[in-house]
Amino acid sequence: MNNCPICSSQILRHINHHQIYWYCPHCHQTVPNFTQVSVSQKVRQEVRDVIRDHQDQSVRVKVSC
Repeated sequence: MNNCPICSSQILRHINHHQIYWYCPHCHQTVPNFTQVSVSQKVRQEVRDVIRDHQDQSVRVKVSC
């Protein structure tokens, strides 16, 4: 099973324009699948932080509109 690096929900594998990507239906984000990529724990946490920061900014923009 593959889990979202942000929320730990199950991620879904999608194919679009001949490319495979992973999508989290809970976060509504395209996310990396760390089970297929060899990445250190520190890098994983940095990616999570960047994604969360991006989501926080998106939420602020949506709320302010």
